[in-house]
Amino acid sequence: MSRFRTRPWRGRGTLAAVALAVALAGCAANQGQPGAVSAKPAPAAFPYGPPLTPRYYQTLVVGNTLFRPLQNGATTVIFVAPDQSLKLRVQAPNGQVSTDTGHETLEPGKVCWQWQRAGTDCFRYYWNGRLLTFVDMSNRMLPAQFLVQKGNAEGL
Repeated sequence: MSRFRTRPWRGRGTLAAVALAVALAGCAANQGQPGAVSAKPAPAAFPYGPPLTPRYYQTLVVGNTLFRPLQNGATTVIFVAPDQSLKLRVQAPNGQVSTDTGHETLEPGKVCWQWQRAGTDCFRYYWNGRLLTFVDMSNRMLPAQFLVQKGNAEGL
């Protein structure tokens, strides 16, 4: 029998403490040396790419299709027409389809989608060169990333 008792892992607190200790040890080890880590926090990078200007958003999105495939096989497709009307199709993994229509309002730093059935949601929008990310301004939804397809690619 071991003289050491084992305890079940208690979760986040232990992991956070270890991460903090490692980070602080790295800073302390480089103090006063060339190339030392600065005590100032680095500016936060945009995790989803830089925010777009409304003009660039219009160039990228209006008249095109936003396509979001999910790992479970579901898809979300949104066509943003040149008049900024919206057509939505959500297809579940079992093939069940839901649709909605709406209108888009674009302002500096945010876009709002007013849906007939789903209500209104406003998002900040970011582009990383491949994916367009919408971050819900009310924090009710997780960020959603879409591929941008030219034209009405899904025939909505």
